[in-house]
Amino acid sequence: MKLEQGRRIRFLRVAAGLSIRDLARAVGTTPGAVSHWETGRFVPRRDRQIAIARAIGVPWVDIFGLQGEFADPPTWFAQSGNRLQASGYDDAILQAGG
Repeated sequence: MKLEQGRRIRFLRVAAGLSIRDLARAVGTTPGAVSHWETGRFVPRRDRQIAIARAIGVPWVDIFGLQGEFADPPTWFAQSGNRLQASGYDDAILQAGG
């Protein structure tokens, strides 16, 4: 599970045009911590998970709430500049923690 979530973080971070350093800065942590999350060594705390989702621009559930094999993000992702926009979702999902 940890590695699957890490792969999602990395895939979506890169798709959003963010470097490890950019994501670390946005979340309030170190690039080393982001690297540990992406490799599955550690799982971020819930407050960090919410911050990661906000920084990347996707719903929390799409990174941390799904199980099963890692797959490409759902087709409702549409690239807009360097940010990913998820239609049909709002901040209430993130604030509720998924």
